[in-house]
Amino acid sequence: MSHSLAIGRLPEPLLPAVTLWLQQALSIPSIRARSIGQSWADYSEQVDIDALNLASVELFLDHAASLEGLRNSAEAIEAGKWRNLPYWIESVWVPLGSSGAEPQVLNADYAPIFVGSIAGLVENLRTIASLSRYELGTKPEQFDFMINHPREWAHMEVPPLDHKATIQWVWFTFMEGARVAQQVQQPLFSG
Repeated sequence: MSHSLAIGRLPEPLLPAVTLWLQQALSIPSIRARSIGQSWADYSEQVDIDALNLASVELFLDHAASLEGLRNSAEAIEAGKWRNLPYWIESVWVPLGSSGAEPQVLNADYAPIFVGSIAGLVENLRTIASLSRYELGTKPEQFDFMINHPREWAHMEVPPLDHKATIQWVWFTFMEGARVAQQVQQPLFSG
């Protein structure tokens, strides 16, 4: 199953969870939180970045867990210190709040939704890069092609990536997504 990140137009089903997080984690008054969330839902543009597939994201999360001395991402959800990583299929990071803003998993009508800050995600990714032996931060081959030619990329037969290249790709996808989302002041989400 493919997995991508999107920057921009927040899907309506995610709006209640994001609004609640803005109120609870950042103490933004209810009316203002709804207004901010609605402005993200009304945004007219969306950029997609390919994170390969869920197995690739899981491989990255397991690598991050191993850097903490944990067995896997399931253990990291409970005991890990990097709280802003994409452990949940439905995840949203907003361009407000500091890296210290407490992320939350909120229940929606159909699934749990993770909501955190882009600043927290970036801090977690930088720490992981500093500890990893996989040269995280290296732009993967074909990444620019995927960004600049999304239609062609979607129909392309992508050669298999090795372990290291897959982890680099996923790390770079989330870091680049965070950079772009922060630049345009729009949420980053996966799902």
